[in-house]
Amino acid sequence: MIIRAVAVWSLGKVALSIPGMLIAVRESPSSGFGPGWLLASIGLEVLIIAALWLFADKLAKLALTRPQEVAFESSMDPATWLGLLLSAIGAWFFFGGVVTAFYMAVRWFVVIRMYREYGAMDADTFANIASTVLEIGLGALLVLRGQGLSRWIHRMRYGVEQAPAEPTA
Repeated sequence: MIIRAVAVWSLGKVALSIPGMLIAVRESPSSGFGPGWLLASIGLEVLIIAALWLFADKLAKLALTRPQEVAFESSMDPATWLGLLLSAIGAWFFFGGVVTAFYMAVRWFVVIRMYREYGAMDADTFANIASTVLEIGLGALLVLRGQGLSRWIHRMRYGVEQAPAEPTA
């Protein structure tokens, strides 16, 4: 389950890197890295994350010293744990985005003001703004919908709706 949570976190980091990569490809075409390289690198990253997601159980068993004695003992079912982990990852992204936004707010204000006067915005600044907005939005989505995403993942993986958890007294 932790391995799958890391896969979700990694997918979020890939999504956050896309605005900067697009700007870099657009601003420096002479570097030799065109849209094909961009798509290939994103595709490779997504492929590795998908393999991590699909083979999480096998990787977890390989990490155990005695794979015969695999037992998950908890009062909560694994889907609830996954929902909590998704919410924790969302909190990480959300608060990281908020901290970045506060840190960069003065810089963005100055650059946007200069944009009005000089007619040009730095591409790096535009990529930072887009990445931070995406990070805050992704974080908020994961925090607010972590349990719903966990149920959706279960439905996509097994093709059936997850049984509701029984409340504990």
